[in-house]
Amino acid sequence: MEPKKYEMLNLTWEQCQDKCEILSRYISISRHINNDIDPIDIIVCVGRGGMIPSRLIAESLNIKDIVMYNISSYNSIGLEGKSEIKETIPFNYYDILSYKNVLIVDDVATTMSSINYIRQKIIMNRADNVMYCRAIYSATLYCNKNLSSNNRPDFIASEYDANNTWIVFPWEKN
Repeated sequence: MEPKKYEMLNLTWEQCQDKCEILSRYISISRHINNDIDPIDIIVCVGRGGMIPSRLIAESLNIKDIVMYNISSYNSIGLEGKSEIKETIPFNYYDILSYKNVLIVDDVATTMSSINYIRQKIIMNRADNVMYCRAIYSATLYCNKNLSSNNRPDFIASEYDANNTWIVFPWEKN
């Protein structure tokens, strides 16, 4: 099957840094407006796309701890593949995330499959299937505007139409 033709949205480093700053402000403002949102203790970045945004957001919000969960959902432009999970380093999520407020960060949420997979992995990592961190939030630079309201990240810097636009981040090969 031939890939669909997309309009390419080639982002600059400056645009991505601006989106990270927007996300940081949203998270910070939400903490002050909604008393039920505690400070983020740790970021779980979706590797590889979430690595740079996670670092920038962590710097802005003074978050010291970042761990990576490596997952890939796309084989090439427009061809969504099976999610392939690879942990960069084997570690016990229970020990690291226990009693913490977690922020999952990715560069783009087209279907939410990566963020949802990692969220479920965090929740279901224990034999008793009880969530052991205090809260799990999610953030992305770009979110598919066609996603349903109950399947979206908690914090979004910008929206795009995944039906006709393919985003190219400066850290990706063209």
